[in-house]
Amino acid sequence: MALSASAERVRVASVRTLGGELRLYERADSFECDQFARGELWRRRVFFDDLLLVTLHRPRAWPFFVTCGGLAALGALPALFVLRQNPSVGLIPGLTLFAMLSLPFLVAIVARAVFGAHCVTLYGKRSRVRIPFGMRRGRAREAFERVRRRVAEAQALR
Repeated sequence: MALSASAERVRVASVRTLGGELRLYERADSFECDQFARGELWRRRVFFDDLLLVTLHRPRAWPFFVTCGGLAALGALPALFVLRQNPSVGLIPGLTLFAMLSLPFLVAIVARAVFGAHCVTLYGKRSRVRIPFGMRRGRAREAFERVRRRVAEAQALR
């Protein structure tokens, strides 16, 4: 079986993650989610008849905030060490170290707090498909609307 979209599958969304890639396909009777990670493929399928709930939501980000905050604090330690060693000369090198080691994590925390992460989840009777879109709210909204519209059409025929 080919891993690319065939005539019977239409790609709805494709998202690259840190660990691999997620692709959501629309078929005649279902949605398929292919997850590629570490050279392996996992395929989940949710049939239109079995679909109970489709959500567009912003997942909790506490692990992200704690991790980035910890890394920012860890990056601030060398800057504090430089400032304590020689307070009169250490201001510029200390601020430079802080900007290089901690500022990227603080910017990521602020960006995530302002824009948030977006996720579309399809809940079926026997399976669940979750597609994270990161900070791309527009792409998440498009995928959500397409899924919602297609499921409404398919379930209206029952």
